[in-house]
Parts: sequence; C-alpha cells; structure tokens
Amino acid sequence: MDVLIYLSYPDGFYYKLVDSLKTYYNGKDSELKVLDEFEKEYKPDRAVWWYTRNTFLYSLLNCALRQHNIEVMFLFGFFVQDLYKQLQEEHEKFKLVHLTEPIMTLYRGQIMSRKEINELNSDFNIINNSLLSTSSDRQLALFFLPEPNQMEDSSHERVLFEIEINIHQQSRPYADISNLSQFSGELEILFMIGTAFKIVRQNGVSYDENEKLWTVKLQLTRDEFLVDDRVFRSLTCTSQRLKKCLTTLSDSLQFASIEDINLIFDIFCDLYPQEEKWINALRFHCIGRYQFWPEENTTAALSYYNKALQIWNNESNYCSINIGQIHHDNAFCYSQDAIRNSSMSLKWFKLAIESYIKAIEETTTEIEQIDIYEKLSELYMNIDDNLKSIQYKELQVQLTLKYYSSIDDEKCAISLNSLAFLYEKIKRYDNALTNYEKALKILLESIANHSSWWIITICNNLIKVYKEQRNDYNSALKYELIKHKYIL
Repeated sequence: MDVLIYLSYPDGFYYKLVDSLKTYYNGKDSELKVLDEFEKEYKPDRAVWWYTRNTFLYSLLNCALRQHNIEVMFLFGFFVQDLYKQLQEEHEKFKLVHLTEPIMTLYRGQIMSRKEINELNSDFNIINNSLLSTSSDRQLALFFLPEPNQMEDSSHERVLFEIEINIHQQSRPYADISNLSQFSGELEILFMIGTAFKIVRQNGVSYDENEKLWTVKLQLTRDEFLVDDRVFRSLTCTSQRLKKCLTTLSDSLQFASIEDINLIFDIFCDLYPQEEKWINALRFHCIGRYQFWPEENTTAALSYYNKALQIWNNESNYCSINIGQIHHDNAFCYSQDAIRNSSMSLKWFKLAIESYIKAIEETTTEIEQIDIYEKLSELYMNIDDNLKSIQYKELQVQLTLKYYSSIDDEKCAISLNSLAFLYEKIKRYDNALTNYEKALKILLESIANHSSWWIITICNNLIKVYKEQRNDYNSALKYELIKHKYIL
C-alpha cells in the first residue's frame, strides 16, 4: 500500500482507470454516466468526496483491497494517493482541534459471522485492509445496524467496535471528513488503509444480552511498519522515488507468492519500461528471498541473488544499498546448515559492509543513513567485531533521537535498548545501564500509548544487570515494581 501512496505515476495514468472501467461497465448506462462525470470533474482535492459518494467507486476499491486484487489496486493507485494526501492534511487539523482532549472514543457498527468474532478472541493485533469508517457518535454507529429481530442470517451477529485513539500516537492518518464528505452530518472519522489497532486484553470482546450486541474494544497502536514520509518528500526525481518505492516494497514481499511477485513487477515494467533492467534486479532478489524463506531452497535463493547482483553490478545509478542487501542475504545463506560454509559467509558479510559504507556517501538524507548504520551495526556483530558494531549503533541512535524524538518515542527507546544490549555484551555495564534507563525513561514519560511489552522487556534487562552484575537489589526492586504495574 505504501507504494501506491508514494509512487510518481506516469502521465495519463488516470485514464488507464477510466478506460478500464468503461470496458468493465460497457452497456450499463447508470455506471457509465457516473464514470463520465468522474472523468470530466475529478480533482485530487475531491478524492474524499468521490469516495464517500454512493457509487461503484467506493465498493470497487474496497472490494479490490479486501480481495487483494493487485491489478485493480494499481489502477486505483492515484486515487488512493489523493485520499491519503487529503487525510494527511485533515489529520494535522484534527490533532490541533483535540490537543486539550487527546484521547477519544470512536464507534463502528458492523455485521460479522460468529467465526469472525471467535477469531477476534484469538487475535491481539488488527490491521484494517481497507479504508475504515467510524463515527464519534455511538448512537449513530448503532443506527446503521439492523435491529436484532431484523437479522436475516442467524449465523451472523451485530458488532460494535469501540476504538480508543490518542492523537499523540504515531499512526497512519485519520481525520474528521465531515467537511469533505458528501454526507456532512454523519460525524465520520475515516482511517487510512493499513492502520494498526490492538484489542484490549481485559474484556476486549464481550456480549451484551440486553442489546443483543457484541462489543469489541480496540486501541489505536503504534505502526512499526510505517514509512517515514520525509524520506519520499526528499526524493524529487521520479526515478529515485520509484527505486525507493520498489526497494521498500521488496522488503515486504518475501512471503508473497511467486505469482504475486511476478505480477507486481510485470506491472512496474509495463508502467516504467525505461527502468525495466533494474526493476528486474529487484524482482530476482525478491524471488530469491521467497526461495530462501518459505521454500527453504538455499541453492535456488543463491542463484536468484546472483542474477540480481549481475544486473546491479552493471548499473551506473546509486545502487550500493541494493548490492549490500544481496551480499548480506548471500552471507546469511552460507551460514545455514544446508550449505554451511564459514569462510564464504565471512566473505559475503565483509562485501556487504563495503557496500553499505559506500552507500553512506550515496544517500541524500540523514534519515536514510539511520537504516544503513543499523545494518552496519548488525553486520559487524555477525562477524564478532563488537566495538565496530557499537560505533555504528551509536551513530544510528544519535540520528534516531534527532529525527524521531518528537514523533516516535518508541523507535528511540528501541534503538537505545539495542545499544545497551551491545554494551552489556562486552561487559561495559555502566554504559548498558545508562542506555537501558534512557530507553525506559522515554517510554514512561511519553504521552502516546506504548506497548507494555517494551516497558516490561527493558525493566527485565535492568533487573538482570543490577542483580547479576552489580548486586544492587534495591535498584532491581525499583524496576520490578515498575514492571509489575505494566503486567497488571
């Protein structure tokens, strides 16, 4: 989905959707009439209005998203991008309006099967796979549900989602779209595709016999896969933005099917024929990862990595990061039992390090350098050079605190925790304690909702060092009490 949001679409791409829909709805006058209006009058700043309008656009887009119809999703790409931009703009306004009352509850009524409800009991995290419409008015959300005696299917139930949001929580955009919607009186809060929620642990899913209604309590949660907009905003060149989009996408495709991988890259080759060569390099890298992970075919993975590497080695554009990733994956292959070869693994680890060091010079932003420093720290740890690993982890932490302290406290805390772990590994316990305590302080003082798991984990790390290395049971007790609070 991030690819659709940040992609620079070729000129005339808008008409690919229009022409496809004209063919699809051939002979259906009412749909063609709406399509004709859409073709003549659509503007990016009217995306939300068109989405909320009761036409085939709404149903077709959400159907494609739910069914993961890749071809249709790409056709709607420019529309999804326009929706995202409007929601993002309105999201900033929404946060300003609610600064004094940052926590609020939203509602969504929905009919669900008993099987789906049972699955909610076993799942803790939920990511919506389409745009999610909610209301700030509970009664209005219930109004859209049929009365209990009007339920036509006895295997389905009435469900009300109660969603607690904190405007300080880092997430995908959501906003009050009343001023943009065709239906201004519905008090509608619209969430972007891919927004992450968690089910409240205690009484998160419950049934009210009087109302004949299931209630599911959700909390907006941190999206650890959220892409930083600033990276893409800094890339004004179409080719660079495309490469960043596809590289980001590639990292998420290792468990996709071969058919989906090839379909996605075929679409990109069709859209950007002048970039076909390096697009296929990314395709081969993705297929190689697929062969390694779900297929567990290390030999096939190495073959595809080699195909990708041959293309990148002949490319003149900035590709050291891509080459470094392949070297890293090669090293990982040779560290597996199936073909274990320590000298080959070490060779590829060192080549990966060389590529990533070169990539630092090629990056255009310090934000991108954060990822490179993290990879270098990991690579040096793999070859047991702990001091070098700490050196690059320190650089990563420094930039992470600089760029994320105001928008993603948890990211900062996780980086500090990783640095502390490395210091603990080389028995520099004072440095370890300092960084563990900094990480915990960030989470405890944050105004956003954070995972209690990280607070508990960092407390456990502090308790372990204070007990085992400092014999300081008073300090250990302090963190035991903090941990106990978050376990409850």
